[in-house]
Amino acid sequence: MKKRYVKLRPVQVVDRIFKYLSITVMIVYAISLLIPLFWMLYSSIKPADEFLLSPYAFPKKLQFSNYAEVLSKLEYRRTKEGVGLVVYGLGDMFLYSIVWSIATPLIANFFNMLTSYVVCKYKFPGRNFIYSLGIFLMVIPIIGTGPASLRIHKALGLYDNFLGRILISGSGAFYGFNFILMYGAWKGIPWAYAEASFIDGSSNIRTFFHVMMPLMIPTFMVTFILGFLSTWNDYLTFLTWLPSYPNLALGMYMFQYNIKLYGLGVPTILAGFTITAIPTAVLYLFSQKTIMTKMNVGGLKG
Repeated sequence: MKKRYVKLRPVQVVDRIFKYLSITVMIVYAISLLIPLFWMLYSSIKPADEFLLSPYAFPKKLQFSNYAEVLSKLEYRRTKEGVGLVVYGLGDMFLYSIVWSIATPLIANFFNMLTSYVVCKYKFPGRNFIYSLGIFLMVIPIIGTGPASLRIHKALGLYDNFLGRILISGSGAFYGFNFILMYGAWKGIPWAYAEASFIDGSSNIRTFFHVMMPLMIPTFMVTFILGFLSTWNDYLTFLTWLPSYPNLALGMYMFQYNIKLYGLGVPTILAGFTITAIPTAVLYLFSQKTIMTKMNVGGLKG
């Protein structure tokens, strides 16, 4: 049986070249992201002297005691007025990290979802102004407001207040990337679902929680996971606003800063970074399939 060859048109040839070129670029980019991670993993089990001689070579001798050094010596010390020296252990920092990384994006994204729903689906005076103000506040820099924010926090009793900081964190309720993302997602969900609920006698609140909000769950999960990853690695907030509630990121920051005091080397620091990254890696591995299978467009599951 003779093989039949199909002659491709010039447009098809260009499409195939672009397709394979894009795949190649993505593969190279993925490998470039994996190389630093792989280097951190095998460097974390190298002896300190071997790392100094050949920082990029594979370890000749495995030294898992680097992880034991981190678990035993990772701590945060702070002198509190009227109390004296306070030492926070690994368990304390892990607890603060978990509570902060879950509560902050959960509360912030809920209010983002609620506000974007009202702005997108209801017509009222000032709606366009609120949307424009949200975009404007998202693009202006806020670095210069640090001293003023510090004075306001202290005046309101929010400085070094863990619960208070959780409630006011998250880039606000009507500005930021999450607000724009959820606003666009609400645009893609037909208002006919709410109208059908109104015909059945449901109120606005019941319609939101029982009809409209379930359609936003996939987008909410995406923003929550991204928020968890960013808040888990956030040490600047704790260093500036919550010095009495150190998380793991702040603990690792100070551990790296004071590494000479412990007499440890770079592999021990990398072991600490590996331990700190485990929760985010586990969350990503278990959530990516859920997000993809629950993605919806216009209220219809894909």
